[in-house]
Amino acid sequence: MPDMNAFQHFLADLGVYGGLLLGAPLALIGLAMRGLARRHAARMTLAARARRRIADVSEPGSVAIVGLARVIDGRLLVEDPTTSTRIHVEHEDPTEVREGQSLLVFGHAHAAALGGDVVGTSAYRGDPRAFVVDARGEEHFATPFRREPSEMLPTLRFQAWAGALIFSVGVLLASATSAVAFSLSIQ
Repeated sequence: MPDMNAFQHFLADLGVYGGLLLGAPLALIGLAMRGLARRHAARMTLAARARRRIADVSEPGSVAIVGLARVIDGRLLVEDPTTSTRIHVEHEDPTEVREGQSLLVFGHAHAAALGGDVVGTSAYRGDPRAFVVDARGEEHFATPFRREPSEMLPTLRFQAWAGALIFSVGVLLASATSAVAFSLSIQ
């Protein structure tokens, strides 16, 4: 007859390692999923608040615009299809954007002397000045337009909730199996 004490120790060790091997990755995946969804939701909230038409970009600050992509002489221009108004967008790699693709751009608008086919105002002594949207950096983006930013928020909030749930299940699994294994080992 096998020794039950040795078998109980084997089950205790299996429980500790099994619970940690299953629970720790679940907790890490849930934590990462929640963090990404919350970060993306924060960016979409800012974009929803800053949403305006291309023709309405007339002062510096955060803007979110939607339009058709035009790449002219290596510069990315976003065009409003209804008014044919264009604005220059500074992007890390304008060549990765397809011509005619519908884009959602969130960035910081600032005045620049550009000339050409972009939204312009007349500055001091009639200098042609135009507004440029800087979509470079971690918090800004230029992405294919599928839905309004405010419409994405419920999905992102659900993803954050699901990530928190997965994290909780992972911690609970690791804790419960460790507690059961500990109780078996002291018997």
